[in-house]
Order: sequence, then C-alpha cells, then structure tokens
Amino acid sequence: MSITPVAQMGPELTEIQRDRYARPMLLEGMGEAGQRRLLNSKVLVVGAGGLGSPALLYLAGAGVGHLGVLDSDRLDTSNLHRQVIHSTAALGKEKVESAAERIRGLNPDVQVITYTTRLDEANIDDIFAAWDVIVDATDNFATRYLIDQAATRAGKPEVWGSVLGAAGQVSTFWSGQQAEAAGAPVQARLRDLHPAAPPEGVIPVGAASPVIGPLTGMIGSLMAGEVTKLVAGYGELLLGRVAYIDTASGQMRDIQFKSAK
Repeated sequence: MSITPVAQMGPELTEIQRDRYARPMLLEGMGEAGQRRLLNSKVLVVGAGGLGSPALLYLAGAGVGHLGVLDSDRLDTSNLHRQVIHSTAALGKEKVESAAERIRGLNPDVQVITYTTRLDEANIDDIFAAWDVIVDATDNFATRYLIDQAATRAGKPEVWGSVLGAAGQVSTFWSGQQAEAAGAPVQARLRDLHPAAPPEGVIPVGAASPVIGPLTGMIGSLMAGEVTKLVAGYGELLLGRVAYIDTASGQMRDIQFKSAK
C-alpha cells in the first residue's frame, strides 16, 4: 500500500532532466510526477560512513533536490573498504566535505547542505525541522534512539539501517498525526523493534565491530529505496516490517513487528 508522498511536485522537468531520469520515470507509480517530487524533496542523511555512503550516492543519482549530510568524523584508511563515496585522496578530510564533492560531481541537480556537528538534545530539533525525511545511517544505539525520538516529535518519517558482521537490517519508522494523515497503514518506531539497547559489551562498536563492505552497500541501497518510495509515493514501505539480510548464509527475510502502542 502506497502513501501520500511526503514532498510536493517541483517545476516542470528540463529536457536534460527528462533524459537523465528517463529510466526511473518508467516505473509504475513513479512517472514524471514522482521525479518532480524527488527533485523538490529535502532528505537528511545522518552518517556518511558505511551505510550513508551508498545511500547518499543513490539518493543523489535519483535526483533528491536537497540532500543533507551530517557527520563529525574525518576519513581514515580503515573506512575505505566500505565507505565508497570517499576516495583515497580524501584521507584526512571531513567526511561531509568528501561526500559533498562526490555528490556535486555526480548530479548538478542536487544541492548539498553539510553539518559537521554532533547531534544532541540541544540541536537536533532545529536541524530536523528543515527536512522531509531523516535517514539514520549511524552505528550506535544512543544516537539511534536520539534520532528516533526527534523524528517522532517532528512527525518526520525515518529510514533506518544497521549492519554487524555479515548481517544487516532495514526498516522505516513513522508515527503520529502526520503518519496517519499520509495514510501510513502501520505506525512504528525504533523502540518497537528494539525496545532497549543491548547490554554494554555484548555488541562490538566502532573499530572493534566486524563488517564487510558489500553488505553496507546492500543495506544502504535499500535505505535509499525506502526514501524514494516515501518521497514519490509508490510501492510498499517497510513500516512495521524489517528486512533482514544475512550474506554469510544467503538468507533474506521480511519480519513483521508490532507497535508497542
């Protein structure tokens, strides 16, 4: 079941844009109207690392007109095997700077806004207010819960992904009056899927966390796909469902979960 698109249609497409986006506009439910919504949309990606890299690349390629990139880190060598938006030449640069350069080179239709700050309770509401969709590409539960709470307060849909080792998850969260008005068939939040963070030490984090590059590409690409569905209003969202992929076993599952409310 599709929902009301979260972005309004922008101006008529130019001939260059009709050529650039000809293939996605052939998709049932997308059309020119969906592409004009994408070009008029505002999407914030929190994290320009393993998940944010492919998500940003495909959102830029899709023609998301205003793309926000938030990350406070600088690029180091250990990032390069999976953070494919960055190059070896960008080592030492702020990740948002490196990502913005790549996005601008990929698609001149995209305006990039960068944030080098860390999200906290003092700044998150003001930052989120400007965006239609929030993409959580972070790697720790404290930040994930912070993002989920702020997105809920703002009534913004949130696309979330996670990877560990050879397995990853993707879901979309949205609740409140805005979700109901958009026709969301299910209202869901991160805490419905993960009521509490794992005990400290159970799951490795940061440099101690194992991950393979192709998995981050798969999960980040699925996240970008959820965003395009939200913006253009086609397809069925992963609301109240989580897509689980285990690349070690080759298993892929679609698991439903219930709202705690």
